[in-house]
Amino acid sequence: YWFKPIFITFPLSTITLFVFIAYHMIDRGVFQGFEFFFILLMNYMGLATLLNKTDVIISSTKIWTKTHPLPFWFSKKYDISEIEQLYTTEVGNSYGVVMIFKDYTEEDLVGVDSKEEGLYIEREIEKIIGLEDKYCVGQV
Repeated sequence: YWFKPIFITFPLSTITLFVFIAYHMIDRGVFQGFEFFFILLMNYMGLATLLNKTDVIISSTKIWTKTHPLPFWFSKKYDISEIEQLYTTEVGNSYGVVMIFKDYTEEDLVGVDSKEEGLYIEREIEKIIGLEDKYCVGQV
């Protein structure tokens, strides 16, 4: 299904914030640099949330995500040899694929819309990097 609450939430919150800040800027007759930066940041993040797609990339030694078409700065590479387990968990109204490392720390890999999509991504990655599926607390 194509509809997600985020399709309405981000544009409405961004527009509301823009109108609020613009009103106060006009009222004071001053244009503040911080307010302008904040408006740009909120609009960029709203557009990135609506337009971007995420790819999970696996090399022989690393795994990472890449978002496109708008660049997003929250991408980090992880060593495959440090990953102990992957699992899918529920996050609010959506789901996420989480990595557990050998030092028992956790990192979110990618967010998805459905439980089935998360479980599919989890299984495929485990198959590619050679991990055995094990039960994890918090998995769906």
